[in-house]
Order: sequence, then C-alpha cells, then structure tokens
Amino acid sequence: MSVFAKKFHYPPIKLKRDPIIIDFGANIGLSILSLHYLYPESKIIGFEMDKSNYNIACMNTQQLGDSCIVINKAIWINDGSIKYGGQDEQSFSINNGDIMAESISIPTLIQKFNLKRIDYIKMDIEGSEMDIFQNNLDWLTHVYSINLEIHNSSMINWYISKLKENGFNAKPHKGHWSGVIGYK
Repeated sequence: MSVFAKKFHYPPIKLKRDPIIIDFGANIGLSILSLHYLYPESKIIGFEMDKSNYNIACMNTQQLGDSCIVINKAIWINDGSIKYGGQDEQSFSINNGDIMAESISIPTLIQKFNLKRIDYIKMDIEGSEMDIFQNNLDWLTHVYSINLEIHNSSMINWYISKLKENGFNAKPHKGHWSGVIGYK
C-alpha cells in the first residue's frame, strides 16, 4: 500500500496529457493503476518477471483496456531468459535462484513497440538496474523522465552521474532513501 500512501513511483516532473509510461517492475499493477489515475490518457507498458505477480497485475489492470499492456518478462541486458529467486516477491533478484523467466532488453522493447519517445520510466527491478546501467545507455535518448529505485544506496551518486552524462537533470529522490530521479 506504500504505492498509494507514499507515491515514490510518481514522475519527477509533470508529464504531457497523453504520455507513454513504462513500468519496469510492475509487481501486482498498483503503480500502473496509480499512474493511469494521474494520466488517464496515458499508454502504459508494464513488465513483471514473476508469473504470479504478473497474473495479479493483469487482473488489477484489466479495466484499463487497451491503454495498458502488462508483459511477463524481465527487463535485462539482453533478450532470452534469466533465472531469479528470493525469499519472497520483495526480495526477488536475477541470477539468484532457479525460477526461469523470459527477458527483454530495453533497446528491443523500444524497437518492438516503435517508441520514438518515452515520457516516463519507473524502474524498480530489485538490483538489476546496476547491470542495465553498466551497459549501453543509448536507449536513454528516448526517455524524458525516469525514477529509479536503487538497491545499493551507496551508488546513488554513480546513477546520478550516469543520468547527467546522458542529458538528464538528476538528483536523489526527496521522498525515498534509495531513489534517483532524472528529467530532461
């Protein structure tokens, strides 16, 4: 319920009336519902690697119709499959278990959906953000605002510098101890 109470997942800037929003780490879809409420004319694409969470997210967002797509894949550095695990849904991480899931890279996602512009990315992918940000970041040219939940808070300045190198105004998230926000 912290999705609704604390609103950590909100964009760092006001978005246009009909934004393209990507939710990496959609969990059970509550952040998608909240973002759609803020931007009812938005197009939201959510990604959730865990099948159980994905099924719940689909049920929770079905009333949004064509304005929302939830995909059962992990966002990763390449296309294919990954293994993940953890003690519960809040501690899942890639390369830490034996549950299999399909994966997709951000460049493939951009190409598949023919995205020229992504108005907002919410990224809460349980530590995999480090692998993604250590690889080619050309995909950031399509992104206008981003909210990262960092799973190693000692690296916040590193993420800020990566975003700044890619044309973002970036800073720590005021309301989240391990968050970074960026916008152009």
